[in-house]
Amino acid sequence: MGKIEFAEEQCALYLDSETEVCDADTPCAILDPSDSDDPGVIDPEFAVTHSLKYALYMSDLDGVVRNAQQQVRNPGISVLLDALNYYLEFDAFIRIP
Repeated sequence: MGKIEFAEEQCALYLDSETEVCDADTPCAILDPSDSDDPGVIDPEFAVTHSLKYALYMSDLDGVVRNAQQQVRNPGISVLLDALNYYLEFDAFIRIP
């Protein structure tokens, strides 16, 4: 999660629809939300087929990672997941003590 430069800004992170708190084993995908053959369908076919729900755009995830990196030098996966889960719950950046 520390390196997301490959993802285009219009792409988004999709998480397992049953997920309330992300961990390292949470099923997820990075998809283009506009990548649907049916204009009436909001989520891409892959997301629907694999029971994934939209979580946030990659630009927002980049902000979550950068915020954690500003507070902790070389944050580990647990810090990044805490930061992501906080953002998903509160729509705000975490403050790391």
